[in-house]
Amino acid sequence: MLIRAVMATFVALLAPSLASAQPFNVRAWYAQGQVFVVWQLPAPPALPTDTVEIYASAAAQINVANMDQVGRMFPPEYTGARLRELVAGARLLIPTPAGGTYRLAADEGVFVYTPHAAGALFFAVVDTGSTAVNAGNSASAAFNYDPVNEPVRPHPQFAGATPGGYPFTAYVIWADGRDDYNDARPDVPVLAGPTKNGVPHVFTITEPLGGVPAGPLSCLFAHHGGGGEYQLFRPGIPARANLQLPLDDGIVVTPDDSFYARVEATLERVNTSWFGYTPSVDPFDSAPRTAPPDGTVVVNFTQRRVLWILDWLLGPTSPYAVDPQRVAMIGHSGGGRGTSHLTRLAPERFCAAVLYTPAISLQPGTGGSENFLRGTNDQNLPTNLPLPGGKPGETLGVTDVFTTTTRLSPSSRDFPFTRLYLGKRDTENAAAWTSDMRAAVDAVHDSHMGIVFAWDEREHGVEKWNTDEPFPPEPDIGQWVAPVRSRRCAGQYLVDTYRANQSYPGFFNSDHDTAVAGRQPDPGPGDPNLGDPWGTWEGYFEWDTGTIVDEPGRWACTLFVTGLSAVSIDNAPASVTSITTDLTPRKTSAFNPESGTLIAWRALDIASAQVVQSGTSIAAEDRTVTVTGLIVPKDPSRVRLIVLVCRADVDRNGVVNSTDVSEFINLWMEDQVAGTLTADWNRDGVSNSTDVSDFINDWFVDLARGCG
Repeated sequence: MLIRAVMATFVALLAPSLASAQPFNVRAWYAQGQVFVVWQLPAPPALPTDTVEIYASAAAQINVANMDQVGRMFPPEYTGARLRELVAGARLLIPTPAGGTYRLAADEGVFVYTPHAAGALFFAVVDTGSTAVNAGNSASAAFNYDPVNEPVRPHPQFAGATPGGYPFTAYVIWADGRDDYNDARPDVPVLAGPTKNGVPHVFTITEPLGGVPAGPLSCLFAHHGGGGEYQLFRPGIPARANLQLPLDDGIVVTPDDSFYARVEATLERVNTSWFGYTPSVDPFDSAPRTAPPDGTVVVNFTQRRVLWILDWLLGPTSPYAVDPQRVAMIGHSGGGRGTSHLTRLAPERFCAAVLYTPAISLQPGTGGSENFLRGTNDQNLPTNLPLPGGKPGETLGVTDVFTTTTRLSPSSRDFPFTRLYLGKRDTENAAAWTSDMRAAVDAVHDSHMGIVFAWDEREHGVEKWNTDEPFPPEPDIGQWVAPVRSRRCAGQYLVDTYRANQSYPGFFNSDHDTAVAGRQPDPGPGDPNLGDPWGTWEGYFEWDTGTIVDEPGRWACTLFVTGLSAVSIDNAPASVTSITTDLTPRKTSAFNPESGTLIAWRALDIASAQVVQSGTSIAAEDRTVTVTGLIVPKDPSRVRLIVLVCRADVDRNGVVNSTDVSEFINLWMEDQVAGTLTADWNRDGVSNSTDVSDFINDWFVDLARGCG
């Protein structure tokens, strides 16, 4: 969604004038891995779309003709206008060589150059259209290149408190933008294309009301939607209380996804859907905006920035001791879409994710008004992300990235545990409840990734979820929010319950009432007036995280349906005494049996220690294992699921029997003749009688497990 920036207000902040004058009093210095080029403006820009240009050369010049352009910036960029969403009149704070800081005056701007080698440069700052260089609009700076001892880092700007009293600090990252988007320093990736080199990006870190406890700390990333109001996604904002962002024992990180561009005669602030944009985009072009040509590569600059913030928080220059296993992410609307693709790109880095009314319905031809950054859904422009499992050079497309079920990680098969909330009264573009959204939900479910889906009659805006809007006259209060808010989507619950390095049961195909035709409950076909007004698929399941066993030959966990929660809305309805479901262990670290391996499972009633169900399965091509038809009882009853690899199924026919004994003996005898190790059962490097004994023992064990 395009945001019409109120640029008249911005110009008023700079004391309006129609005069255009050259920057002067240019100074440049090196500090903390980057070069800061500061200048004064004798008058505000005549138009919001006016820009300054920054040039650099090895030697002093009198004209920019012999210099390289290293930056071009709009007024909101060189003055840090996004900070003023937090504090009126805020100005950028930059480091100085002596270890101090300098706050820009109201008539000053700054550009930041990120060196990739030690050296010295002559910088000049001119208004666009001007070429003359003189002592007033130029300065030289020498700089180091030491990514280890002088790494690039975010810079604190000021501290404050949210309306709810939560202390926060605003930070700025100045982006290294380059033609080669893979030409990264060791300490920071390339965070922008060449036309956005040196621009600032804002984020905040909000602390608990009672102060920061002793570490390690939990951490929650909160992502705004297309409206771009990042300042509202901090703890203690009354209009966003329904998001349940506060943490008692950690920090909440709130990034900003903003991209300034000229759209004909207007300066507009758009967003990148938390992904990125094509480096070839010209934000200064006054021509009507169109989608990039087919084949144009879209680079994940915004993804990189968010993940780099996490890198910094976990690194040696971080002011916080963050537990890497307790990092969660939530997002609303476009921020929900972003939360999905960010956590799918790096699932090993996040313990859980929540997608609130996310923009995940990708109807053909609806690329959005900001499609000049990333094309349309139909185009599916290529990105720089490699296709997992693909051939060298094969990449994912933008629409692939935005599809909630697409694997993005080159190394991780699964996603973090994820909850998805949709509103049946939502009418907001790609988040609206329609037949297309119902198809998107079905695709999420059919992926068997264990994504929990919940729906109710909420509208799109967070502040509307617990209020009844008079127009149109229809039910529009979210039942998962009012009169009682579900606790399961709260930030504190996520970081308390889940861990990034722990596997979890991925439920799917659950049915609350098998006696009724069709899956129950039923959200309907995409019409807000059809189907159950609210409900969940897989949302009532819980498990004792301390009981998870994740070993090469075994996966186990104790499961139940919630019935005794102090939060009433989180309990399964009284009519539900158990739920039948299928289940696949997800994010397993050790339990990844080879494709085709026979698997036996059993379910033990905890109270009686009796086996109440059992069955077999075959490991899939992606080495996942699925248990079907499992009956999970309601709290306080519990069932322990134990999933075991059947090693003795030598002929891989899905059953352990006498044929496997014969097959193994034949292989063993061949080893004795040929000197091979096919029947080296215990893998000690020799095929002998011990292997026969060990195999027979395992064969009997498998029969006892139910593999026969």
